[in-house]
Amino acid sequence: MFDVQRSVVREVAVGEGVNEDTIGPLRMELRALADRYGVDAAPSRLAGLDRAILARRRRARRLRAEIDDLTADLRAVEAEVVGFERAVEAVLADEIDRIRLEQREGWSPVPVLGFRYWLIAGDGMRGFRSRWPTPTLTAVCATTGNADDVPHSDGRCGRLGCGVYAAKGLEPLTAELDEMPLGGYAVGLVGLSGKVVEHQRGYRGARATVVAVAATSGGRLALTSDAAAIDALFTAPQASLHAAAVRDRREIPAHIARYLATEYEERRSTWTSVSRSA
Repeated sequence: MFDVQRSVVREVAVGEGVNEDTIGPLRMELRALADRYGVDAAPSRLAGLDRAILARRRRARRLRAEIDDLTADLRAVEAEVVGFERAVEAVLADEIDRIRLEQREGWSPVPVLGFRYWLIAGDGMRGFRSRWPTPTLTAVCATTGNADDVPHSDGRCGRLGCGVYAAKGLEPLTAELDEMPLGGYAVGLVGLSGKVVEHQRGYRGARATVVAVAATSGGRLALTSDAAAIDALFTAPQASLHAAAVRDRREIPAHIARYLATEYEERRSTWTSVSRSA
């Protein structure tokens, strides 16, 4: 019995977590006293505690092995989740590209350049559908009454559709300059941003900002790409034009065309629409 108990004690003593600084010396002192006086050195309550320690150490080893296995399984599952998430991203991106391709949406890291004109009505710039109080206009759908996902490309707005319009080239606009009213008009280069839908001759954008403009009224002509001057023209065009140079009215359309063509060439950046790159 004593030898069996000693084997248990040895296994407990070499186990993990034993406080050798306190328990080890106490066991040695107990054995020394038992040998000196010939008494039992393994009381039943000590034997029970040693057996309990040994059983729990064995269980702890099994649990650690199970934890290692579970940890490996967890890492494998987490890696699978990452893989599935990347697959979901790829599927979503493909579906977005497919829809954009079908709807001919264009997206660019820089604004898409286009041309448009305004009438100087009273003391404001007026486009085909609405007045432009500032050089930047955000489109609102006349059908839905909001700017969500504008310009729409699913036909809900009718044949023309919503959005800020701009022509790809100057030719469609310059052909009409001789027909413009004497009250005044402006032709400008705009940068379309946000969602942009490409058409054969132009674009529809969610937002447009004037980057260069040529405004004329009463024979006076203002040509500018300065942001502050553009803002002043759209805030009070007649007042801004009051100090502009007087030109021969017959030559004004040619001045406008040359100026905006030059601005376009200087600002043009290569942009890729989904319909061209998909």
